[in-house]
Amino acid sequence: MEEEKKEVAEITASTMMPATFNNRYQMSKILVQSGLMPKSMDTAEKVCVALQYGFELGLSPMVSVNNISVVNGKPTLGADIMHAIVRHAKEYGGVEWVCQDDKRAECIVHRINANYKEDVRGVFTMEMAQKAGLDKKDNWKNYPARMLKHRALSYALRDAFPDVLAGIYSPDEIEAETAPEIRNITPPEEQLKSAETVTPKTTQTMAVVPDEIF
Repeated sequence: MEEEKKEVAEITASTMMPATFNNRYQMSKILVQSGLMPKSMDTAEKVCVALQYGFELGLSPMVSVNNISVVNGKPTLGADIMHAIVRHAKEYGGVEWVCQDDKRAECIVHRINANYKEDVRGVFTMEMAQKAGLDKKDNWKNYPARMLKHRALSYALRDAFPDVLAGIYSPDEIEAETAPEIRNITPPEEQLKSAETVTPKTTQTMAVVPDEIF
């Protein structure tokens, strides 16, 4: 009986996230060397960062490395994993689907505690997806209803439980971000001065070159 208890304890301990950063880094090296990691997790450092995020969100090691990905320098999680994390929160009161088809998805996430009940609505439509350029992707072409569902759900979960999800986004949300506009903010008069300074030098150089050659 004692041996059986010891075996159960060892199995339980082996599935837990390492408690210290150094131990998580050591685990990262082993996971990378195993060759069983996703292609994006090709270094111990990347795996270690995923483990760290997973540790802070309460995820197990393998769930962390297989579901946390970095897009445009930001960690992301799919809506399914977000939902799994939130469902463990004491104040989670369930999710209610108002509409779910290939044109529109709308849900309400309930957060309940002793003092109040909060209903947070998440909505995403195909028109919104088209504006963000998402409709051109294969997943959105082949599974529009499911992709709309994930986006609406992630919106509602993040707004209802920001303290639980710590501001983490879904991959599609980060990929849809537009690149910042790059503008020349030099005042027009300064640009003119710059042009006047450069032009005579260019002309003088071109005039001297024939003399040097001949």
